[in-house]
Amino acid sequence: MYAIVPSILKNECQVAIPCRGDRERAGAQDYEMIFSVPKGHLGRLAYGLEQAGTGSYPTGFSMEPEYKLSESYGEMAKMMGMKKADGTEIEGYGKKERERDLQYR
Repeated sequence: MYAIVPSILKNECQVAIPCRGDRERAGAQDYEMIFSVPKGHLGRLAYGLEQAGTGSYPTGFSMEPEYKLSESYGEMAKMMGMKKADGTEIEGYGKKERERDLQYR
C-alpha cells in the first residue's frame, strides 16, 4: 500500500522500503526496494531504460582485480593518494574507451 497508493495519488514515481506485509506476503528481501510507476509514465520509463548509458536494463556484472575508473574517478583517486594493488598510479580512461569496454551500442 505505501509503495503504490502515493504513486497513484500524486501521479509520480515512488521509491519505498518494503513493509512487513511485502516481506511476509510477497517475499521481499532485506536488500530489495520497491519502485512504483504510474501507468501514464511507463512509456517514458521504458524509453529511458532503452537509452544506452542512461541506466539501461539490468545487466550482468564483472569482477576485475583492478577495475578501470573514468577520468574523474581516476583524478579523485590520485587526490586521495590511492594506488593500484601493485603500487602504480591509478589512471582514468576517457569516454570512448569506456563506451568500448562497456560495449554501448
